[in-house]
Amino acid sequence: MKTTSSAELRLTFSNPRLMVRDDNTDRVAADTQMVFTLNGMAVAQSEPFPFVAPIGLLEADDIKWYLESYYIWPVGLFKERAERIERYFPQWGDKLLIAITASPSAQAVFQQWLDASSNHEPVFSLHVQVSDTPESKTAASRLLGFPWELLRCHDQYLLTRNPPVRIRRNLPSLDTPSVISYAQNQTVLRVLAVSPRPSQAGYIDHRASIKPLVEAVESLGKRVELVRVNPPTFEQLKTELRQA
Repeated sequence: MKTTSSAELRLTFSNPRLMVRDDNTDRVAADTQMVFTLNGMAVAQSEPFPFVAPIGLLEADDIKWYLESYYIWPVGLFKERAERIERYFPQWGDKLLIAITASPSAQAVFQQWLDASSNHEPVFSLHVQVSDTPESKTAASRLLGFPWELLRCHDQYLLTRNPPVRIRRNLPSLDTPSVISYAQNQTVLRVLAVSPRPSQAGYIDHRASIKPLVEAVESLGKRVELVRVNPPTFEQLKTELRQA
């Protein structure tokens, strides 16, 4: 079924901070609120509730290694470590869902959004309100770095639902961004989009991954030129950069 409108579940973290538990392991904590919007209009929102991350530094290090280093040498002991990490994916996804629905009002909002997701384009967005302190910035970075793509509900990853849920992270900003003014005779802003994929993955629709980018610059009209690297290879990327 083709979706023509969006159902967004917005999770806002404020006052992100680090805490040490009784077992001397550290966790990220924050004050949290969940809002469900349909086509940009608020439908329901939860009461503010405390969030304590179920994932610590050890788990984060495993995820970082799996995503950034395992592919370099995916054999032997490295393969065994990767398989051990993979077995935790369902558990981490379940724990993240429990953490973001820690209050009855959050559970109700989440279920409303989930029910609407079958008839609309579902989006799960993360927002962090950060203060200008090292601890707040560290906690915010870890919050956004959690494997939210592993979120599961009823033994199913949200990414594998029909339609699949789009995960959107919104980076916090401490500064007011400057407004760029484009005169009619100014150079067009050129954006290079790369959608790499594993050689065995087959066709992957690149339009899904660059949709947020297109939405962000669509107000600039013809003053933006979006160039897609095709084929999405490193050699073609170098060619595009040389030509530019």
